[in-house]
Amino acid sequence: MVKSQLSKKDYEKILEFITQVQNIKTNFRSTTLKNLSDFFGYNHLTFFLADNNGHFIDPVVTNINPDSIKTYINYYHSTDIFYALKEPNSTFKKNVITITDIMTYRQFENTEYYRDFLRLDNLYYEIAVPLILGNNLLGGIGVFNPKESGNFTSKDVLILEKLSRFISGSLNNYIQVNQLSYQEKLLENMTSQCPIGLVVLNSNHSIIYSNNIAKDFCLDILNDKSCLNPIEHVMNKLFMECNYRQTDSYPFLCRSIDNYKFKITSSIVSNAFTGLEPVIHIYITKEIKSNNRTLNDIASSYNLTNREVEIITLVSKGLSNKEISQSLFISYHTVKTHMENIFKKLQVDNRASLIYKINNNIQ
Repeated sequence: MVKSQLSKKDYEKILEFITQVQNIKTNFRSTTLKNLSDFFGYNHLTFFLADNNGHFIDPVVTNINPDSIKTYINYYHSTDIFYALKEPNSTFKKNVITITDIMTYRQFENTEYYRDFLRLDNLYYEIAVPLILGNNLLGGIGVFNPKESGNFTSKDVLILEKLSRFISGSLNNYIQVNQLSYQEKLLENMTSQCPIGLVVLNSNHSIIYSNNIAKDFCLDILNDKSCLNPIEHVMNKLFMECNYRQTDSYPFLCRSIDNYKFKITSSIVSNAFTGLEPVIHIYITKEIKSNNRTLNDIASSYNLTNREVEIITLVSKGLSNKEISQSLFISYHTVKTHMENIFKKLQVDNRASLIYKINNNIQ
């Protein structure tokens, strides 16, 4: 490679690229490849993610035949001369690896990777940029040139070396943010239609999270469908009545408002800004009360025993299997067996479905 140094203009491009890559909100990999092309003229690019086993997956490409990438994943990845770079014991510790860091071009031309794979797409020169944060391989970028376009220069290597760390850090942040977003959506989808109301408060009793059924229950308690903040109003009422404190020695408290049961528990969670932080969990259930049909009617319909009826009543109050065993002075295993029999008789799979079915049957 021809020796070269970075100019002021090169550094300006690098700084602008870094600014851009650190502010990518969507389509991180395709946007990063576009910026590499726009800023530095790299026109043939691949961007792979790495799975937990260090295997490159889910490629995004620029000006490379997608069918070629499929054959790479299915077979030619094992012939890739850069394949060993992802191994923990690799001797390659550089941020940017060129072909001549591994072998001569004469040797390269005789490899299956070039002869049966790259050559078919008229690609010859390659720079590999493993994206590593700490000891974790996040992914990798491949930069290619056709033979007629000429080899990469030492300036290209310097540029990619300076970009590598920032791309790795930004990719890691992007993955973390998207993972949190995924978990939040998963939680929301799981709890939005749950027949148990869920409310999470911070130590100042401000609402961190709540689901739809909690809002419906609180509107019913207030008997005011126009209330804009029903959960906040009910929480204020609840804590005024029960005088709950974080220092309470009980693992949980149970309180009732009208025909709703509130189970209050607390835990300690890690907060990135404040360290350890106490939070309060509120579980709201509608008490099982007879209307047109009594619980005994339901017991008869589903062939429930008296003990199973007792357990269903405690489940409706938000008690766990362990708490039920303590309340009824029976073993945890016995409660678990009763629960399995109840689920089977009522043809449900979980406690939430059980409560939902019971409430629907007594309305």
